[in-house]
Amino acid sequence: MNTDYRSSRARNARGNRHLLAPPWASFKDAEIWENMMLKERVGPLFNRQKGLAGHVQQVQFELNRCTAKHMEGFDDQTLVSRVCEACRRVYAGIQEAKLENSHMCQGSLKLSFPLLSSPGNDIEIII
Repeated sequence: MNTDYRSSRARNARGNRHLLAPPWASFKDAEIWENMMLKERVGPLFNRQKGLAGHVQQVQFELNRCTAKHMEGFDDQTLVSRVCEACRRVYAGIQEAKLENSHMCQGSLKLSFPLLSSPGNDIEIII
């Protein structure tokens, strides 16, 4: 996997949903990550029942990139707060999409939000 963040940022600018720049790289990347997640991942999450599990897996992959481990050592608490806010908006977007498409929910798929969770208080959505 390409970890050159400069080139992945360029792909973000062109709208490549398959390799998003990490949201914790800069404020601009956090904004792009949030917009791409809402438009390209959450938006089509319930488009087809057959592909729901795969879409959930792709969303979970991106959410796993927003963990406390990735944010360790950051002195810029404003950026950390911005990434947390982006995760909250993605969470709200998924909840809204789930309500609008409840007939497609299987009850067996789970999305976890590691950055928003704390020990003993997992933030997750069952789809």
